[in-house]
Amino acid sequence: MQPRSSPTMPDRHADKERSEALAQMHLINILRAYMLHMVGEVPGYKALVLDQDTMRISSTQFGRTELAEHNVVHIERLDSNDGKEHLELKAICFVRPTRENVTLLKRELRQPRYQSYHLYFTNLVSQMHLQDLAEADAAKEQVQQVQEFYGDFVALDVHHFMVPVPTNEVLINPKAALPLGASEFEAVDRLVQGLSALFLALRRRPVIRYQRSSDAAKRLAEGLHSLTYKQQPGVFDFGSRSSPVVLLLDRCDDPVTPLLMQWTYQAMIHELVGIRDNTAVLTSAKVPEQYREVVVDPASDEFYRSHKFANYGEVGLSVKELVDKFSSQSAAHKQVSSLEGMRRFILEHSDFSRVQ
Repeated sequence: MQPRSSPTMPDRHADKERSEALAQMHLINILRAYMLHMVGEVPGYKALVLDQDTMRISSTQFGRTELAEHNVVHIERLDSNDGKEHLELKAICFVRPTRENVTLLKRELRQPRYQSYHLYFTNLVSQMHLQDLAEADAAKEQVQQVQEFYGDFVALDVHHFMVPVPTNEVLINPKAALPLGASEFEAVDRLVQGLSALFLALRRRPVIRYQRSSDAAKRLAEGLHSLTYKQQPGVFDFGSRSSPVVLLLDRCDDPVTPLLMQWTYQAMIHELVGIRDNTAVLTSAKVPEQYREVVVDPASDEFYRSHKFANYGEVGLSVKELVDKFSSQSAAHKQVSSLEGMRRFILEHSDFSRVQ
């Protein structure tokens, strides 16, 4: 088992892209650079082994087709794998450095199902966890490398991210019914881990400001300050780089936002349908099954990228223009003069989605 190392890019071109992403604080490109390094560094056919959180993190950046172009032919969850041997594949394990994941990795290394293992953790790994993994790998020696790639957050847009906290409702309503063992302290700890990974990815140590009247904001600020300035000051020391200000606010003290009616394209989709990890699910019986899951990603959807901040009237006119343009080129030309007519036209002409 080789010692852990800091992430490096495989070539000058990739290094340049990473530097540009850092300069622009482009979160999507930073995460993509991490993952491209993972799948590009390991030669041959590969399997991508993920946990619950990194499955969400990676799915917002790559589809199966793009991963297949890098010879990733198998994807599975660390906690629910198929149990079959894949000795022809090399395992790329991209997981969070939690006690549960380390336990599952130890079990995997004692009875390896892959040709070799390349371990990439989304955050700082404790020496105790590294020692446990080394002992589990001592007999077979299948682990080729261990690295820390700081991607412990979900990048939804260039400058928009979220930390996947399964019990974040406890921060808004402490009396809410929660899973057994869930607590506000666990939610705050997960937020500290996600934010610390964000600043390690950006190579910045933050100046922390918080809402004094909020106990949750205070605990989060204290946890983030303790990690970045006391427990791991050397890791977060990036020299003369500027320090961004982190402002921690409590949404419980925001009575106005829930009362607003959103009127722009992106906000209306989230308000009326709901967007989760850049995907909207349409539940109406009028929508055919194959169209119910819609990816709303600015990187792959030109119309969404151009209109996500446009108001409802502008979006309606743009959709009408696209429908008219396509229908004029279609052999089955028909007049479209209503919203219901546009809906039927788009559903009946699957080629329309490619044109827009």
